[in-house]
Amino acid sequence: MADLQIIEIQLHNLDGPLPIQAVRLTALRGLFFGALGGEHSAAANTIHEISTKVKNRPAPYSISLITNKGTVVGVRVATFEDRTAGTQSAIGEIITEKWGGLIGKEGEVQLGSARMTGESINTDRAADLTYAQLWEQSKPRHELKLHFVTPTRILSHGHPGVLPVPFGVWQFYVLRWSAFSPIALPPEFQTWVLHQVQALEANLETRYASIEGQERLSGVVGIVRYGAYQEKNRKVKESIDVFPESRLPEYLRAWQALAKFAEYCGTGENANIGMGQTRLI
Repeated sequence: MADLQIIEIQLHNLDGPLPIQAVRLTALRGLFFGALGGEHSAAANTIHEISTKVKNRPAPYSISLITNKGTVVGVRVATFEDRTAGTQSAIGEIITEKWGGLIGKEGEVQLGSARMTGESINTDRAADLTYAQLWEQSKPRHELKLHFVTPTRILSHGHPGVLPVPFGVWQFYVLRWSAFSPIALPPEFQTWVLHQVQALEANLETRYASIEGQERLSGVVGIVRYGAYQEKNRKVKESIDVFPESRLPEYLRAWQALAKFAEYCGTGENANIGMGQTRLI
């Protein structure tokens, strides 16, 4: 059973092309739960239950729009739950079943005021992984690139911002990995990121995401190349004992694994309603 899944639903707007600028992200959330039968349906309650088994546990999915030349053509849903934890029904299976029942039917789903029908549903089988498989695939390399596909906002030290600084970016992944993955991260991993990882190169621009009504949030899209020091940062006295050089491959593997994990959980604020879609290049 895969812990991590990516599902893409192709949509058709009955009223003609739907520009992405016309879509509010709260409407995307409405579409997601509407296809499940509503916010209080049995399917929605199962998803809520997985999220609330542990207090303050984050939602185990992210959502983003699929676009083509500035128009909405579908929805991408990524899930990340530990299937070894005794879950009766996986979120990905629930979504596939519910959306599958709508494909090719006369019934409509609403994306805000737009009337949509489902054309097809595809699961990217190559992206279906267990946490153990993702971990094994991650090699201890010193560099990586992340592509922030949709506007991304980073919460760092309690304050939101648009700069994808390493500490804030990986802090988001650590919270979700720790909540759902059975694989423990190395000790003081976030401290290691703070002292050892830096942005080496960035090609970014600021864009806005429409949330609800006239409310908009700024975020960044683009590519950042990150690097981890080849040796411990000797300028930081405490790192000499906490991060011995012999354990560097372990930290690098975890760092790479969390970057791959970003493809499922997204990055930053509102990743479960359309912001922060992220790909590891």
